[in-house]
Amino acid sequence: MSTATNRRLLVALIAAVSALALLLPTAAAAKKDNHSDHGKGKVVSVMTRNLYLGADLTPALKAESLGEFVAANGQILREVTANDFPTRAKGLAQEILSEKPDLVGLQEVALWRTGPPDLTPVLTGQPTATAVRYDYLAELLAELNRGPDPTKSSSSSPSSTSRRRLTRTVWRATGPTRRSPTLRSTGG
Repeated sequence: MSTATNRRLLVALIAAVSALALLLPTAAAAKKDNHSDHGKGKVVSVMTRNLYLGADLTPALKAESLGEFVAANGQILREVTANDFPTRAKGLAQEILSEKPDLVGLQEVALWRTGPPDLTPVLTGQPTATAVRYDYLAELLAELNRGPDPTKSSSSSPSSTSRRRLTRTVWRATGPTRRSPTLRSTGG
């Protein structure tokens, strides 16, 4: 065998021994802990959905004048309205509730705000549109959490109220940003 081949074999052997050395303490610790899951781990169900912004933003990005930019944004808003996220949120909530995932990763969670045409955001980076037209996250969470108030009960028995409170599933948003959240269910 050549010297180059011997070096490659030696490097591969060292890498394999190093990997094994790193794995042994982890395996020993897992066995020593004697968790009640019998080494199977916990199964977590995950769903991911792209909510779609509701329109193609390219016309606004390619606008060559303020007039074209304003017109393009008007068209984008009309497309967003035609896409009817409130109706789509109901369907998505039904899908999530029927599949019952532990976590739901979301993309393109839009917050559409409107306001008069203004160059301030372009010049300062500060938005001036304050009227919320659509908040996809708020609308989806409202649909997911729709239902009877868990603190109210049709029975006068305190134990039935407590039981309902414990079995109610509540969806919350967590994650790196409000516009790319992970939804997780708690309760029920």
